[in-house]
Amino acid sequence: MNSKKSSRKKSAPELPGIIENSAESTANAALVPRLALTDFGKFRDRRFALGATTIFFGPNEAGKTTVFDALFAALCKPRANRVDGKRLRERYGEDALAVFEPESAAKRLPAVTEEEFMNLYAVRAGDIRVEITARSSWMDRVKSRLFSGDLDPAAVARNLAVLASDDGKRVHNKELKKFYSELARCEQELAEKNDEQQRLRQREKEIEQAGARLEATRDEIQSARERLEEFENEARHEERIRERDVWNRRLKLLKDHEQAGQRVESLALYAVDELPALDALQNELQKSHEGVLACASRVEHQARELEQARAALEDSEAREPLARRKRSEADHCLDRMQRTATNSYIKTVTRWNTGRLIAAAIGAVLGGCAGFFGVAALMPGAESLAAAVPAGILGALLLGAPLIWAARSVAQIPDDSARRGLLSGIKDDWRSRLGEEFPPVESLEAAAEALTRFRLDAEALQKQIDAENERVRELKNALAETQSEREAAVNRHRAREVEISNWLRDRKVEDRAGYVLKCDERRRRLEEQERLANEIARMIEQGAAPDAEALQLECERRLKALDEDGVPAHGKTETEFRGLQNEISRTRMRLDQLNREERELGEKRAGDSGELRGALQRLTAELGGLEQSSLRLKADIAGRELDKDAAGAALNIFEDLRSDNNVLLEQLLGELGQSVRKILPGVASMSLQQDGDFALQELMIPDAGGTERPIDHLSSGTRDSFVFAARIALAGHSRDGDDPAMLILDEPFLTLDEPRERQCLEFLREFQQERGWQLVLLTKEERLRDLAREVFGEAALLHELNRIGSEDAEK
Repeated sequence: MNSKKSSRKKSAPELPGIIENSAESTANAALVPRLALTDFGKFRDRRFALGATTIFFGPNEAGKTTVFDALFAALCKPRANRVDGKRLRERYGEDALAVFEPESAAKRLPAVTEEEFMNLYAVRAGDIRVEITARSSWMDRVKSRLFSGDLDPAAVARNLAVLASDDGKRVHNKELKKFYSELARCEQELAEKNDEQQRLRQREKEIEQAGARLEATRDEIQSARERLEEFENEARHEERIRERDVWNRRLKLLKDHEQAGQRVESLALYAVDELPALDALQNELQKSHEGVLACASRVEHQARELEQARAALEDSEAREPLARRKRSEADHCLDRMQRTATNSYIKTVTRWNTGRLIAAAIGAVLGGCAGFFGVAALMPGAESLAAAVPAGILGALLLGAPLIWAARSVAQIPDDSARRGLLSGIKDDWRSRLGEEFPPVESLEAAAEALTRFRLDAEALQKQIDAENERVRELKNALAETQSEREAAVNRHRAREVEISNWLRDRKVEDRAGYVLKCDERRRRLEEQERLANEIARMIEQGAAPDAEALQLECERRLKALDEDGVPAHGKTETEFRGLQNEISRTRMRLDQLNREERELGEKRAGDSGELRGALQRLTAELGGLEQSSLRLKADIAGRELDKDAAGAALNIFEDLRSDNNVLLEQLLGELGQSVRKILPGVASMSLQQDGDFALQELMIPDAGGTERPIDHLSSGTRDSFVFAARIALAGHSRDGDDPAMLILDEPFLTLDEPRERQCLEFLREFQQERGWQLVLLTKEERLRDLAREVFGEAALLHELNRIGSEDAEK
């Protein structure tokens, strides 16, 4: 290996199986507990638990595609303006929502783009049937994480493109077209020769067998004639039995007619329909019953009213003694208030006018000043001061005294203390005599009003007691009258019951239905008698006898004659007799057919077989040559087609790995080899050649005969298993060793048989144990469901989906 290409700045990632980490802890860290769906297709409000391995099983239209789209939406969260986002909105609507719960668990899964999901983490039905890179972006994530450098396998890719091309101008395609044309011509000629040989051999066989068949046909003709004679004798015997049965039926018909007349006579009591009379009696009974119920209802209602009136009267009478005592005390208090003199509540008070008092003060000041300063001016000197002071006081008195007298007034007002004393005395007397507080009033007038109300309440209560007594008496009388009416209604009802009972007893029935049944029975018996009479009349018209009596005698005579001949009473059933007749017809037809075959076999034996044997020998030689040519052409076509398919597969790999480092490619191919060997035991390894050219070593697998052959020369199932292993390995390389992810498989094994399915599932189990990825499998195949649960164990979570209108199951 070139040392320059081996030294890289970016180290190679570890391969599965070499990563040292705990699978259990990784699985727990990556585990998404639930998928929650709201208005998502058929799932209005549904939550699916998700385990390390989850299986969704159900028939078509059960919702598996909806679950797949929901996982895509929850993992990728496609934008509304992207193609996938528009597709989801058009399919499930604007309100459709798919999320992982809880959000913290979903955040541990790294973000996934729509392209990564479809190309790396989702394997849908038919994906492994296409080439490895059916979508050009399938390895984008791998290349961005693993590969860098200047490796350019373009030259190899160009050569492979030429070999894988379908261009009709290419030499190998022209040769392939020529081979197909020669093969079609050869196969058409071979088919024509085979048809001719088959016809000749069939004719030879017919000629060889004609002699033996002729003798066998003659023996069969004799046997058929004997069987026909036996069947015809048996048929004639059955005809005599059927003749006896006819006369028996006629005789029974006559006896049935006689018995029908006797039954009609026994029901003569019901010849006239008296049902309207019974219905009239029953209507009267119903009316009397309704009258009894109405009276009973009225009695119950009046009894309740009487009970209520008595209760009200008892309540009023219980309140009457206290009301009477209150009235007596109110009369006493009102008399006390009237006896007290009115002037006992008046007193005299002196009042002062504030304005006049101010004017008197001002006048006194002015008068004092005038007297003081006037004397002081008239008497100068020290003596004037002694004289001025008295003069000022006198002036103030002279001018202020009249004004003060004018400001004074005398008035008489109510004596509130006396009134409060009287009110307090009334309240004390009320409390001491009646044992309850007087109403809260603040004046004698309010007290008088309260006392008057007590008197009026007592009078109203007495009137109420009188009215309630009158009401009780009226209700008692009405109740007694209604009870009498009820008794009369009950008597009328009983009389109607007795009348109906006598009516039914006279007609020997228990109820109306019994009478109707008797009338219907007589009508049916009468119709039966008429029907039998009509049948007897038809037999007489057909000439069986001149009248009914003669017909009975003829029946007895014929039956006696058949008994003497030993004809049994019973023979074959109608079905058996028809079978016998059919057997006679088939035997006659078989005789005709055997006679024709006898003539044809004689003609075939007379044919010339020498010319036929010569033609067969010539055709055998021609067919041998055509078959050898066809085998050679098919081998050439198969080899060239396999070369194109192998070149196409290699071309896709080389185009996607065009810029990858040789060291990393060698590791990737080594891991692909490990993955393929887990599914296809005995596969050789894959590696790069030392000269730096990228080439895939052939995968050698022993075929059914033990010969090792390249994988592209084997069955489609083997190639599909290789593609599946390669796709899972590349998906694993898109994540670091401890980076969690979810792998979704939607019907991935449509072309694989059960052993290959088991190997793929065991490979997935090992992949999950190494990587800790979460697996989701969607399938409608019961065999794949059971096989997955067997491989992953009972811990695998199973959701059984049903079509719309049914409940889904979870295990």
